[in-house]
Amino acid sequence: MCLESILRSASSPTTISYRVPSKSMESKIQRAEKALSEARALIKQAAEHSSDSKKARKQKFRKVLESLQQVMYVFGGFAEIDSTSITKTVVGVFSGVLQVEITNQDNDEEIVAVCYAMGSMIFVLRYLNQGALTEGDLIAELDTELSRMAKAMENFGAFAAVYHGKCKSWVVRFAHAADFKAKIKEFSEEFAEAEQRLKYLLIVRMAVGQGAIAQDVAEVKDSISTLIDRIGTPTSDNEKQAMALIQADEHILETLEGVKQLARTLNEAKLVSTIREALSVSVDELVERNSAVFDFKLRGATMVIGEAIDKSTNTILFKMDEGPHDLIEEADIKKLWKDSNWKFSVKCRIFADALYSHYADKFSKAQSEDAWTLKILSQVINYPSIGEAIDEDASGYISVYEIVRFLKKKTDVSTPVWFAFWAVGTQYLDYEYTNDTNSILRQLKKLAKKAQTAADENVKPWIEDYLEVLELIKCLTAWTQWDSEDSGLNELDEQTQAELEEVAHAMGEKNKALVEGNLKGLNYCIPDESSLPSITGQSAFRIEQSISVLLYVILAKHRDVIKDGMREMNSEQLALEWEKMWDTLDTLITEFHERFKTLRRNWRSQKMDIELQVECYAGGLFFNWYNEFNKDENIIAKYFEDDEEDSDEETDDSDAGDGEDGVDAEPSDKSDRPSVPAADSDAVDIKMISRRVEALDQRLDTVESLLRQILSMGLTQAPQKESSGPDPQSRGSNTAAYSGEAQSPQRTRDSDEGSQGNSESDGEMNPAADSGNDSGEENDESD
Repeated sequence: MCLESILRSASSPTTISYRVPSKSMESKIQRAEKALSEARALIKQAAEHSSDSKKARKQKFRKVLESLQQVMYVFGGFAEIDSTSITKTVVGVFSGVLQVEITNQDNDEEIVAVCYAMGSMIFVLRYLNQGALTEGDLIAELDTELSRMAKAMENFGAFAAVYHGKCKSWVVRFAHAADFKAKIKEFSEEFAEAEQRLKYLLIVRMAVGQGAIAQDVAEVKDSISTLIDRIGTPTSDNEKQAMALIQADEHILETLEGVKQLARTLNEAKLVSTIREALSVSVDELVERNSAVFDFKLRGATMVIGEAIDKSTNTILFKMDEGPHDLIEEADIKKLWKDSNWKFSVKCRIFADALYSHYADKFSKAQSEDAWTLKILSQVINYPSIGEAIDEDASGYISVYEIVRFLKKKTDVSTPVWFAFWAVGTQYLDYEYTNDTNSILRQLKKLAKKAQTAADENVKPWIEDYLEVLELIKCLTAWTQWDSEDSGLNELDEQTQAELEEVAHAMGEKNKALVEGNLKGLNYCIPDESSLPSITGQSAFRIEQSISVLLYVILAKHRDVIKDGMREMNSEQLALEWEKMWDTLDTLITEFHERFKTLRRNWRSQKMDIELQVECYAGGLFFNWYNEFNKDENIIAKYFEDDEEDSDEETDDSDAGDGEDGVDAEPSDKSDRPSVPAADSDAVDIKMISRRVEALDQRLDTVESLLRQILSMGLTQAPQKESSGPDPQSRGSNTAAYSGEAQSPQRTRDSDEGSQGNSESDGEMNPAADSGNDSGEENDESD
C-alpha cells in the first residue's frame, strides 16, 4: 500500500487546515533556517573528523534530527497556503519518514545525513505563496514535481527501515557495501536535484528574488558523500578482525561456518540466521519483503504527528470561538463542558460526577435504551476507571484535548454506553484475556523447553531468550492473583451485568479482530513500538489499554507455530522464527516498562503514594510488576540491564565509557533503576528503613493535603457543586485511593473545587503549569 493513499485515506496532519499568523510563521522559519545551518555544520564536522568516538558521533546526528524537527513546525503554514492536496501529501510523507527515523534510537549517520538533504529540499516550500497557485502551467509542473518528491521520500524511508533492521550487522553492510553506497547516494542526489528544480519553480519563476536562495549546497553535498563512502569500512577492533578474516578467505561469506566465525568475532553469534538471510538476497528484495512493516510504522508516525497537530495552539485558536467546549464535537459532552463552565481541564472526579448528573437529568425527561448505564455511572467506585480511561498522563485531571481524543476512539455505541464500558467493561475484558493468556503461557513454557532439548547451537540461544521474556510476561499477567475473584462486575445487578457483558463482548471481539487483522499483515511480528498505534488503531497509544488483547492474540499464535508450524523448518529458519517471536514480545515488554516508569515519575512529582497508585491504576495491572521491580534482585532490572550490556558490545572498544569530550558518559536510561550492588546486611537494613521512612513521609503529606481540602470545602461552600452535580458522597463509597483524590496535583486547575481556599503551602506545591490557569482570577471574582 503506497504512502500517498495512506495519507489521503487516514486521519493525519496533512488533512488538517488552520490559520497561521504571519509573524508566528516568520519566527518559525527563522528558527528552522538557523537549525538547518547548525545541522549542516554538524554534518561537515562529522565528515572531517572520522576519529571521533562513536558515542560523540551519535550525539551529533541526534542533534541533526532535532534540527530537522524545526522544519516540521513550519508544515502547518505550507498546508494552509494550499487548500488542495498539492503540498499536503508531500509534507505528510516527509513528516512521517522523519518521525520514523526520530523514533529509531540507533541512527546511522549516513541515513541521517540524507534526511538532512530531504529536509533541505522540503524547506524550499516556504517560498510557496498564493500566486503560485493561480498559474495553470506552474500548478501542473509543481504537482508533478511534488508527486515525484513524495515517491522518492517514500522509497528512501522503506530503504532506511531495512538498513536499520535486517542489514544492521557490519558483515551485511560490508557484503552489500557497493549496493548500499549506490542506493544512498542516489537518494541524496535525487533530493538535491529536486531541491534545485523546486527553487526554480517557486523562486525564479515567481521572481521572489535571488538573494533568498543564496546557499552553499555543494559543501554539504560533499560531506554527505564522504559519510556514505565510509559504509562497510571497519572502525572497531572487532570489525577490523572480521575484515582480516574476510581478506584471508574470500569465500568465508558463502559458508555457514564462515558466517558463524564472523558473527562470533563481532559478538553477533545469535544473528547468524538473520545475517545469512540478508546475504542471500538483494537489497531491493529485502526492501520489498519489509514493505508491509514500513507501512505500519509510517501509519503510526503520521498518527502521532496528527495528535501533535491537534494539540497545537493554532489549531485550538482556529476551532475555539466561545470557549474550550468548542473543541468538543460530541453534543452531550460539549453541552456538559459548557454548562459546567469548565476551562481547559477539570478534576476527574468532578467530571465523572457531572457526567452522571447530565445523563440522569436527560434520561428523566425522555426514555432511553441506554438508561441502564446510570447504574454504572452513578457508582463512585467507578469514577477512577472513567478518569483513567481519559487521563493520559495520570495527573488526576481531564483536559479538553484528552476528552476529544477519548471520544474520537468511540466506535458505533452511544456516548453513555462508551463511558459505561470504560468504567467496568475494560477491566472485565482484561480479566478474561489475562486468565486465558496465563493458560497459554503454561503451555508455551512446556513447548519451548521441549523444543530447546532438540535444538542445535544456532537455535538454542533464541529459545533461552524467549523463555526469559515469558517469565517477564508471567510477572505482568500475575496482577489477577491479587484479587482473583474480581472481574469488575461484582457490584452490578443481574440485568445491568447482562447489558454490560453484551456490550463488552461485542466491542472486545471487534477490537480483537482489528488487532488480529493488522498483526496478520505483519506476520504477527511487532518490530518496534512505532508500529503499535497503527496496529491497535489508537493514535494516542497507551499500552495499558491494549496489552491484554495483544498478548492473548500473539501468544496464541506462538503456541500454534511452535506446536505445528516448525516441523518442516531447517535450523536457520527455526532461529529466524524464534528470533521474530522473541523480538515481538520484547517490544511489548519494553513499552510496558517504559509506561510504568513514566507513571511512576508522574506520581512521584505529585507527591503521591506510589504503591497505592500502582495497586489501583488500571485495575492493578502494574501492581505485580511494581512489586517485582522493587525487589533487590529482580528479573525486570536484570533483563533490561542485559539489554544495555548487549548494546554496549556494539560500541567501539576505544570509546567505552567516553563521552564527546573523553569523560565518562552518563549511564543509559533503558532502566532508570540502577542495579543493586552487593551489600552487607547492615546496609540492606538501612536501605529498607529509609524506604519505609520515605513511604511514611508520603502518607503524612497525603493526610495533610486531605485535611486542607476538607477545610477548604467547609469554607468555600458550594459554587462548584452548582456546575458539577450532586455530591458523590451521597451515592457511593469514598475515592481516596484514586490518583486524583486527596493528593497534591501536579498542576493547578481552575476547576478544582476548593482551590480558591487552599493555603499558601498548597499553592507552592501546585505551580501553574498550563493554560488551564489563564482564567483563575476570573473564577475567583465570579465566585
